[in-house]
Amino acid sequence: MNGFQILVQKEWLWFGHPFESRHTRHGRVKDDGPVFLQWVDCVWQVFHQCPSAFEFNEKFLMVMVESSYSGQFGSFLLNNEQERHKTLADEAHKHKSVATHTLSFWTWVGMVNAAGRTFFNHLYDPHTYPWVIYPNCAVPCLKLWTRHYSQSKYQQHLQHSANTTPLQKQLDQLVREYQMLSSKTEVGTSPRTPSIALPPAIADKEPQRNSFGLERERERVRQSGRSIRSKTPAHCQNIQEYLTSQGIDCSVCKHAVIVGNTCQGLLVKLGGVRKHWQERWFVLDFASQLLTYFENKEEFTTTDRGTPKGVIELTNMTRVWQNDRKKDHLVRHIFTVVTKDRTYLFRAPSLLTMQMWIAVLNMPRTTVALDS
Repeated sequence: MNGFQILVQKEWLWFGHPFESRHTRHGRVKDDGPVFLQWVDCVWQVFHQCPSAFEFNEKFLMVMVESSYSGQFGSFLLNNEQERHKTLADEAHKHKSVATHTLSFWTWVGMVNAAGRTFFNHLYDPHTYPWVIYPNCAVPCLKLWTRHYSQSKYQQHLQHSANTTPLQKQLDQLVREYQMLSSKTEVGTSPRTPSIALPPAIADKEPQRNSFGLERERERVRQSGRSIRSKTPAHCQNIQEYLTSQGIDCSVCKHAVIVGNTCQGLLVKLGGVRKHWQERWFVLDFASQLLTYFENKEEFTTTDRGTPKGVIELTNMTRVWQNDRKKDHLVRHIFTVVTKDRTYLFRAPSLLTMQMWIAVLNMPRTTVALDS
């Protein structure tokens, strides 16, 4: 570990890598660049292929990257060694500098390791690789640093939630209260429930987030206190009958079919990590309350059903709505599925297909008698 410390000190800190500018603590945004993170990612790739060649573990690399951004230690502050040793101009801190009056990252690592060997790699064997290590740089051998990037993504979600405007928070709270009131209403009846008074700013935004005439329906709810679900048919023999009651003729839809208790069809999904559209075969099973998607239709139709690319639980869905923000004619028929963990974007081949998927995803489970 001492050799790795000397490497970082010499090639990054003493050489003058501008941590302050690259990590945009007080620098310009155009100077921002994850150069140090990319290098540590390369070190992790070698560590992943040769786990017994390093005295430190993966946690040490994650903490080092996080410390270079957090500004917790003086080792990664400012842009070069000269600035770190420069005397502060403030009269209250005269004859002091960042290097002499902040904790060094390496000193902290030494104290933590002395207390419990937290950053020590228990697989380390100095005799396993006595010579130069030549990692395999082929693309199949390169892996995503899942532990680091998933943690960073989680922190970004927390930061995004903290920056949510009070108006948006109020809107989300009102939507949740409305859904709770609707779920308590008995199917086929229309008891009086307290009306939800929306602020004018929220009421103006609400129609843009709904489809199939739900704007007018919600306005009636606010005026009369009746539940939207009271207008849903009390009972349907099958899913096709429910879609017909919603004004959708599934028999003419070429890109989605109803098979028993499932709705199957081809949709294009926007990736969560790599932001590009990919075709997937989706299967919505009402009995298990799961929306599963496969690489293609052949993967699903095989005997063992293949391995799904992902699964979305219907119980985790909070909203399904037509996305009207995409004005480009090349990306039409987009709808959004919001869950407790993530927001999904789907593109349907046609308007009818999109309407059909939105209807079945919003369908109350008690409306249709499903086979167990």
